[in-house]
Amino acid sequence: MIGWIVRGVVAVLIVAVIIRFVEMALRHYFSGTGATFEEPSTLPVADAGIRFRCETCGLEVLVLELPELDEKNEMPPLRHCRDEMGLMDEPDEAELST
Repeated sequence: MIGWIVRGVVAVLIVAVIIRFVEMALRHYFSGTGATFEEPSTLPVADAGIRFRCETCGLEVLVLELPELDEKNEMPPLRHCRDEMGLMDEPDEAELST
């Protein structure tokens, strides 16, 4: 008789713990963070933009807006493949026409 009572109590405790975890998960899911995110401030660039190229893999990036400048009033270096990207020369007129 006591064996059945112990099993029943253990079963009720397990169900109570499962219900508590589900309740906590649902509260976390539906509560949200409440944080508001601001758009990072950027600086407009000329219509053509600035082109960078990864020295390792050759990926080219066209930057149309610059991130905020650092304390030296310089743009932080762009990185790809764990290396800094190099600034590309301005395109020739022949490249623009093709």
